[in-house]
Amino acid sequence: MVLELEWVLRAFYGFATEDFARVVKHLLGLPNVSVEEWSRIADALTWHLEGLDFADALHLLASGHCTEFMSIDDRRFARRAKRVGATPAVVVPAR
Repeated sequence: MVLELEWVLRAFYGFATEDFARVVKHLLGLPNVSVEEWSRIADALTWHLEGLDFADALHLLASGHCTEFMSIDDRRFARRAKRVGATPAVVVPAR
């Protein structure tokens, strides 16, 4: 649900990263709203605010038990993940 919310707010309403993060923190702080793995979403928001795509951040955090995260051809994602200190390391195979 949060991933779809990010997509709609960004793509259709032109929300900036900071505005999206503020909306999510507000919504998830409401007493009648519950979300599985709130800490993962909070960490993804942090990485998103530091330059990672929100979906990439969520997927990377979900693979925390892995030694590597393989990306077919997204060198920009690999560079940004390294810059924010994300683990596991994002690896782009050589062609």
